Amino acid sequence: MAVTVLIPTTLHIFTSQLSEIELEGTTVGEVISSLSDEYP
Repeated sequence: MAVTVLIPTTLHIFTSQLSEIELEGTTVGEVISSLSDEYP
């Protein structure tokens, strides 16, 4: 399932200036893991 994660303004420097990111995951843990894999 695709989930949209909103990124706070102060953290945009870590996501190439993106304010929201769509990630795959069925649990919060999976989504956070996907986020950390994509933007270490």
